[in-house]
Amino acid sequence: MIRARNLFVCGHSLGGALALIYSAALKSEKPLLYTYGMPRTFTKAAVQQLSEITHFRHVNDNDPVPAVPPEVSLDNALYNLWGPLGKTLGMLWSVGELLAYQAMSWGDCFWHHGNPVVFLTATQSREWQECKTSLPVPAGCINLKRLLPIKAKLYLVPSFSDQEMQTAGRKQKEFRKSLTASKLEEIFPDGQNPDRGVDLTFGDHFMTSYMPYMNNKLLELIDNEGLVEKRNFTEHLYNVDRFKEQMLVHKDEIPEKEYERNEIFLDIEGLLKASLSPTLSESYGNDALVRFAIYGDEVIENA
Repeated sequence: MIRARNLFVCGHSLGGALALIYSAALKSEKPLLYTYGMPRTFTKAAVQQLSEITHFRHVNDNDPVPAVPPEVSLDNALYNLWGPLGKTLGMLWSVGELLAYQAMSWGDCFWHHGNPVVFLTATQSREWQECKTSLPVPAGCINLKRLLPIKAKLYLVPSFSDQEMQTAGRKQKEFRKSLTASKLEEIFPDGQNPDRGVDLTFGDHFMTSYMPYMNNKLLELIDNEGLVEKRNFTEHLYNVDRFKEQMLVHKDEIPEKEYERNEIFLDIEGLLKASLSPTLSESYGNDALVRFAIYGDEVIENA
């Protein structure tokens, strides 16, 4: 009877790394793994041997823990030559490699496993040229850039785009052209983190940062499905709508690459509704989501 059940494994931070190791030991059982704020655990060669494990690896905004250990090989020839002394020298060498830019993979480097689920705050900026004027001709111009005020935190699951492309069939031509495999690989490189800037924030690492966002996003999806009469949570959707409106207003001033990137983010965000389909396909699914909406709403009101 036990073997007939699905195996779910989850963990946060170091617990996420242990959950991945545990799943690797039980990969014949085909576990479904969820991790949150997990550090890199295996090297690239090891990760490539675990492709059959379904893993959704959650990264919250500027959580610094998924950025460690550094994406370089901390094991090198110095250890083989001089043992523990070589290990010390090797660590210094590896840190030097990291500071030298991380532009090159040094040996069998550390890699992330699984499908990334990224909670990312998208921003926009406008660029324009300002010229100092003097008669009879302008005298010098400079390019100015300023961050626009409206930001939106998006729930990005790039793997949903693969599913959409596979099931689109005749509607494939209608699917957003921006969601191409090459573009997704550029923004969400395999085995690595997406570019999240340098403002790493330890507050983004705690489960108290992960859980409320996931809870409220699920409430929003339930609302959009029309499963409950009372609207439980609309703040995220409201911010996304304002963000889209800001994009339209400043379309000609937003840098082209930034605009294209945010379009891709919004397209992926729009696919999130597909995450309810497996639950709704079950006989108990509708009732389960309604119960969650009631409970989730109570948690928010009593917080």
